[in-house]
Amino acid sequence: MVREALKKQLARLREFKQEHPWAKVLINQYLIIVVVFGSLFFFVGNSNVLTWIRDRHTIEAQNKQIEEYRRQIAATDSALYHIQHSKDTIEKYAREHFYYHEDDEEIFVVR
Repeated sequence: MVREALKKQLARLREFKQEHPWAKVLINQYLIIVVVFGSLFFFVGNSNVLTWIRDRHTIEAQNKQIEEYRRQIAATDSALYHIQHSKDTIEKYAREHFYYHEDDEEIFVVR
C-alpha cells in the first residue's frame, strides 16, 4: 500500500518534470542537498559565515584603535622625554596643563 502510493507520487513527479523543463534543475536531489547544507553553513550555528564577517570587522576596528593608541603613546613618550631633560620644558608644561604660577604672577585663562 505504501509502496504503491510512493510509486504513484514518483510517477507524478516524472510527469511534472517532463511538462516543465525547469523543474529538472530545481528537483534535482543533489541541488536540494547543496542548498540545505549551504544555508546551514551560512546561517546556523556559532561558526557561520555571518559571524566570521562580523568578527573580521571587529578585528579591523580594534587594530585601528591599537594603532591610534600606539601613536598616542609615542607622543606621550616624546613629551615625557622632553620634560625629564629640560627644566624650561617642565615649567612650560606645568603652566600650560596645571596653571602653575609664581607668587607675584596672575593667571588669566582664556578659552
